[in-house]
Amino acid sequence: MNTEIVIDESVDFRIVEALVAEHYPVYTIAKHQPGIPDLEVLNITVSRKGILLTEDADFGEWIFVHNEPITGVIFLRYSPSSIQRIISALLKTSQKYEEELHGKFIVITPEKIRLREI
Repeated sequence: MNTEIVIDESVDFRIVEALVAEHYPVYTIAKHQPGIPDLEVLNITVSRKGILLTEDADFGEWIFVHNEPITGVIFLRYSPSSIQRIISALLKTSQKYEEELHGKFIVITPEKIRLREI
């Protein structure tokens, strides 16, 4: 994947480690700009032409209710006991849909993947 993944602070560190281990280009908010507001995370994602990876449902509201601009979002929904399954689903999704991530709001659960146009 050539598109940078902007990783929100809500994302479990094991997911970040898995992406780094697979050589995905990542920009982690926790490392570079911890504690910034959600709107700033959206702005950074757009300015970097990246895909936002988050576990925070508030981003859906910012995008679909408040019409905040974004290049693309991957939203993870899972229980802590299924961390390995969500990592696997994330890696498979990013490989399968690599060219289609921009302009999408993608919800990944251990059981299914849902893509929605933004």
